[in-house]
Amino acid sequence: MSSSQRRRQRQSPQEHQYADDITVGSQSVISALTAGTSSSVSTFTTYSTANGRRRNQRRFRRDDDMSTINDDDDEDIRSRYTSASSGVGDDDDMTIISRFTTTITNPNNTQEKNIILTALILFIGCILIIKSSMQLQHDDYNNNYYNGGSSALSLIKQEELISRNAHNLVYLPPGMIRGQHRQQGDIAEDEEIDINEEKKDNDRNLQWIYEPQTVELREQHPLIPRPNLDHFKIESQTSTVYDKSPLSVCGRPAANVPEQDQKLITKFQSNCHPVGPDDPILLIEGVETFGRTGNNLIEFLHALEKAQNEGMTVGIMIDSWVVPVITSMWMAIQDNDMDGWKQHMERTFCIKMLSRDELSNYTNIVHMETRDLFMYKTRQSLPEYIEFQTFHIRNLFRNYNTGVGVDIRHRNVNDMCAGINGLFGPNGQSSQIYSVIHSRNLEGAGHELLARVATNSGCDPEAALNMEPEYIKAILEPIGMLSHPIVFLTDHQRPEILKRLLADRDIGPMIHLVPDDASWVGGDITLGIMANAFIGNPASTFSGFIAKSRLALGLDKSYLFRAKNENGQWEDVFCGRMAAISPQQEQQSINKYTRECPSEIEFDHPIFLIEGQDPFGRTGNKLLGFLHALEKARKSGRIVGIVMNSWVLPVITTFFMSIQDADVQEWKQQMEKTFCIKLLTEEELPNYTDVVRKDAKDIFIYTGDSDEDIEEYIEFQTFHIRNLFRHYNTGEGVSSQNKKVRDMCISLDEIFGNDKRSQVYSVIHSRSFNSRPLERKSGMDQLGRISSRSGCDPVAALDMQPEYVKSILQPLGMLNYPIILISDGQDLSVAERLMNDPEIGPMLRLVPNRAKWVGGDITLAIMSTVFIGNPASTFSGFCAKSRLALGLDNTFMFRARDKNGEWHTICEANCVFSKRIMRSMA
Repeated sequence: MSSSQRRRQRQSPQEHQYADDITVGSQSVISALTAGTSSSVSTFTTYSTANGRRRNQRRFRRDDDMSTINDDDDEDIRSRYTSASSGVGDDDDMTIISRFTTTITNPNNTQEKNIILTALILFIGCILIIKSSMQLQHDDYNNNYYNGGSSALSLIKQEELISRNAHNLVYLPPGMIRGQHRQQGDIAEDEEIDINEEKKDNDRNLQWIYEPQTVELREQHPLIPRPNLDHFKIESQTSTVYDKSPLSVCGRPAANVPEQDQKLITKFQSNCHPVGPDDPILLIEGVETFGRTGNNLIEFLHALEKAQNEGMTVGIMIDSWVVPVITSMWMAIQDNDMDGWKQHMERTFCIKMLSRDELSNYTNIVHMETRDLFMYKTRQSLPEYIEFQTFHIRNLFRNYNTGVGVDIRHRNVNDMCAGINGLFGPNGQSSQIYSVIHSRNLEGAGHELLARVATNSGCDPEAALNMEPEYIKAILEPIGMLSHPIVFLTDHQRPEILKRLLADRDIGPMIHLVPDDASWVGGDITLGIMANAFIGNPASTFSGFIAKSRLALGLDKSYLFRAKNENGQWEDVFCGRMAAISPQQEQQSINKYTRECPSEIEFDHPIFLIEGQDPFGRTGNKLLGFLHALEKARKSGRIVGIVMNSWVLPVITTFFMSIQDADVQEWKQQMEKTFCIKLLTEEELPNYTDVVRKDAKDIFIYTGDSDEDIEEYIEFQTFHIRNLFRHYNTGEGVSSQNKKVRDMCISLDEIFGNDKRSQVYSVIHSRSFNSRPLERKSGMDQLGRISSRSGCDPVAALDMQPEYVKSILQPLGMLNYPIILISDGQDLSVAERLMNDPEIGPMLRLVPNRAKWVGGDITLAIMSTVFIGNPASTFSGFCAKSRLALGLDNTFMFRARDKNGEWHTICEANCVFSKRIMRSMA
């Protein structure tokens, strides 16, 4: 082991940085789900059928399934193992045996042969007795040693040594039949088992049992079929077909549609091909891990993601760290059929399982350290990333362990349903309503890690660590869950948290703890995933894996990113500011529109083309024009094609979807997958035979006059607006014109600094259309037309008089908070009037010149607590649409006086999508 590897193994928990592929800074409510796991208790029981008695159970507690081990200490232990278990015969012994053999085979030495044969039998008997004695001493040594202070580390190293040779074992012949299950308690300590029973009873089957440095073939108690395997039927050696039965875990149904599931399976299995000797393989190898169970599972998923993105196949060494992690909870080896298990692993995850001997047959091996796998960040679009991760997470839970079979170390696997069964019993596991709280302190590094998450996401930096009763009740009370069991999972590092919850009069009576005999990491994972509500820590990868799995199984009510709003109420957060997007509804929208997108666009596919370098209008027009093109293409059964030098790409990449690391090809693929479009060069365009061309003005004015499909229209526009804000620019990368991009958050950062996530503020967008007389007239005419169709005042949103602004802000209590004015700079009288008002003036803020740019203004407006805009401005319109897409209210654009002279909103926020009212600006 190199010195650098030793240093990595000695890393402190603080050095295990929180990370994940989609950070909250990249705008995903399901992103940034990371670090840690809860403590677990595992029980391993081995039966000896040679004498018909059960071996002593070895029970131990350890922090997690993959603790870091010190190779320097374990090398010494390994040498002791070797000396204790080595063979008894040496070269002198072999010489003696050779002489005996020569004498016996001589036909002239009959009497001597009988004497020598007797002596030989006695000699062999002595050898066996000595070997047996040494083995007993070795076993006693092991048992005594494991009861010492470093038991967990020693046992892990022991199992590691065993797993290294797993691929060299002799496998049982196929066709072994699984019989009826027999509980462990059914066998008495002194029960005798007929050694001939196997010959006359097919309800028994043989299994390998591993012990230190020994592999013995023994009779194992009969196994029952795993019920969750019914989700699959094997039709051939190369294909696995989903049988369309609903996916359920421990009798609790997932919310997946089987037909949609089948589409995912078909999509990703169709890309799975046999691996040739020269094909690139991303290799998972070694026993060195980075972090605990949550990290390890994310590392496995990241490896699959990276291989998918870069045209590789994941290769897994059968003695590597990932195989024990997977097989301890999923994909147990059944009937000792290692070949069948290996094939099932390869088919399920589209991977290649490799032994040391097989590795040399492959010439194109890509090595990657485990830490780098953990830190890997995909460049796939968020919908594509979610779809791929969902596919593999579902694959895991189609094969969850039920206590039948063995893991790669050939220990009996635990039941993933043990926690649910231990708490609610077999009769209650499928129907019990309950919540789960996952309390994770992260070995004292929790404050630092959660603070890092809070900086990026806007969530509270302490709440998910402290799990105060008022925080828990703010989640459970509104959804009616305080009257149902609340299961508490913990790493036991802060017992005061449980004491506080038990002392609360509402929460305390409902708290349930997992019984010791049912507590282990796999059971905790299942409890969290299948709960009716889950409250986790966003700095914990264990919580993150549970939250991702819940989303993959279609389950909502996962609460990780929470903060208090201006009224002191807890809410979910998005992009550093409050948002109100339901992950469940968002996933449904992603699934819907992703399925409509063809996987390949052929030359004869109908194309709706955006080309040319002459835009129609400014930023707002361009952004709405892009959204209109997507809508037009969808309604006409076409795909938007964008010529690379057209007017739309500079505006998109200036604010969103910047090109990273000069990788234009990767950016192009991400654009195409995110928006279901085709990017074309001028040279590629003639290859497409069915192309509809429209100039920028025609694209912008497309909407129609009917609002019959307004709900569908809003849903589609919302989907693509969210796609934009999942990829907003943070100052890294370049635009399509190879210009350095700016940070969309710069104005928010400059004005509010560290308070940006919680600052309450309003934005007024003043658009006067005063750059040219004709533009002023055009703006007034446009507002007049909107006024005639909506009933809003024809000039108020242009003039932004103080009394108009106060009629909005005063009832909301917003005159006590900053008011930011963003404008086109063409009518200074608006700013002067507002500055001179005694109530508005003291709170008015202007964006500093060094931070002022159109992208910063967009972010300020969209993420504000209150937004006041001009319905005749496409810039205001885009901001209002984006606020609605992100679930934000308090958007004011359509206002008029009543007969008493009081200002009122006369058209709700979704009027900005109305084709009847807005026409081409919808």
